Amino acid sequence: MGALLLAGAATVGYPLVEEQVEDLIYAADSFGGGGSFGPADLLAGLLWGLSLFYASPLQQLLLFLGKIETERPSDWIIMNIARGPLGMNIMDVNEAPSWLTALAAGVCVASGLAISAVLQFGLGNSIWALSTGTGACLAAGVYEVGRPTRLDRQEAAQLDAQWRDFVAFADARLQRSGRCHESEVVAVFRREVPRYRSPEALSDAVLRDLIRNWHPDASRTPNGYYRNLSLSPRVNAFTGQLEGGSAAAAPVGPGVGTEAPAAGAEQAGAVGVATEVQVAKAVAARVSSL
Repeated sequence: MGALLLAGAATVGYPLVEEQVEDLIYAADSFGGGGSFGPADLLAGLLWGLSLFYASPLQQLLLFLGKIETERPSDWIIMNIARGPLGMNIMDVNEAPSWLTALAAGVCVASGLAISAVLQFGLGNSIWALSTGTGACLAAGVYEVGRPTRLDRQEAAQLDAQWRDFVAFADARLQRSGRCHESEVVAVFRREVPRYRSPEALSDAVLRDLIRNWHPDASRTPNGYYRNLSLSPRVNAFTGQLEGGSAAAAPVGPGVGTEAPAAGAEQAGAVGVATEVQVAKAVAARVSSL
């Protein structure tokens, strides 16, 4: 949301200061220090440092190829400092202390000033440093707007707990074959994991993402049917029947199932024998009467 507001403010506000920015760029040599590092180069270095905090030049280049990475250069700096010299056992940048963000910003600003100095002493003026720094800032802003939403520490912990709960459920109740409707999976999941019984605790959209992450090969039709995904059959402790599979109505348990048909066959055989005996007696009585 903040990135969208920043982009909107830049879009609306830039035309108001467009002439001043152009004058600043084209008149950079007037306060550039006469071939030395001056105020214009300092401003260019700050612009480069700001852009490097959010997107590296390589990421900005890949932006034109349609690829957007979720990790900022500052995230990479924070994670390497935390895991390296500090020896912190963290898995996400949100777990790092906040002062590391300030340290990463300092590294980015120092890198930006170095780029500005190289352009100044290599080309002899500040125009290139200012123009490229401004362009890098604009590209980094566009990159940040298109970057997937970043989660804070609490949201990341909540999503991790949801993922662990779903994996435990899926490993026990889902199989990577067959076919089922999304509503079946949702109903069984909410029934067996009570903390997510309410859609407010876990929305259907998030649950759909969890299914896709657990089994990427499962395809979903517009009507909500999944291919290569189905519920595993499970014995109901109260009814003794299989639920959730193709044999949902098949009874199981001692004395039921394979033994019941055998008993039925024996009973049917006994009835058949008794009927034959009765017929034989009736025929014999008829013959004797003649």
